[in-house]
Amino acid sequence: MEQGKDVIAVDKNGRVHCYQLKSGNINNKVWGEIKSEIDDLVELPPKHPSLPAKVEEWDAYLVTNGTFANPVARTIHDYAEAKKDRGHRPLKTIVRDELVQDFTEHFGDFMPVEIQDCNGFSTFTTMMANTTSPARSLSDISNRSLQVIQLARARGRPKRYAPR
Repeated sequence: MEQGKDVIAVDKNGRVHCYQLKSGNINNKVWGEIKSEIDDLVELPPKHPSLPAKVEEWDAYLVTNGTFANPVARTIHDYAEAKKDRGHRPLKTIVRDELVQDFTEHFGDFMPVEIQDCNGFSTFTTMMANTTSPARSLSDISNRSLQVIQLARARGRPKRYAPR
């Protein structure tokens, strides 16, 4: 059961970060379609075998590779404030321009620049092309990428991102 969390990550301080990932622009219609998932994201504690049995606090993020339409941007802001006032986790948002800025800022951290890196990157992409579970692999890539971004925000840029 997803409970509104596509990705769950833990930073170096043990803080849990939960992400709901969406593709494309979010307008009022889309917001209405995804709101129950966002409710779960901010209201239900994350559950996973690698987490403590009871997680009291976590950061909740709605991430889209699109944008928020003007009317829904205010709705989402008011929603986040109302949830926070009721004692739930505040909703944080990350949109396309922030993703582009983070990837651009950390470009050297994501792309192979040395021969060994290129070989590893080539092996990794070949493995990805031959995988029998592309959804799982895509989830792994997304999880690692978001963890790198979150770590970069928390402590400065990591030296290098190398797919495993």
